[in-house]
Amino acid sequence: FEDKIPNTYISFVNNRKLSDAPKGFKIENGYVIRHLYKNTKSKNEFKKEQKEVIENLNEWVDEKTGSR
Repeated sequence: FEDKIPNTYISFVNNRKLSDAPKGFKIENGYVIRHLYKNTKSKNEFKKEQKEVIENLNEWVDEKTGSR
C-alpha cells in the first residue's frame, strides 16, 4: 500500500471470453478482469475501496453462478 497503487486481477482458464465485468473492473485480452485502485491518501480509504471491490466481485460471481 505505501509503495505503490495496488491492483487486483483474475485470469480465467482456457482464455474464456468474457462479455461483461464486475462494477469497477475492466476486461483485458477478453479473459482477464482487472481493478486498479485509486491513488488514496490513507490506508483507511484504501480499505474502504477494497471492501467495495470485493462486494462488487462477489455480486458479479453470484449473478453468473445463480448463487445466493
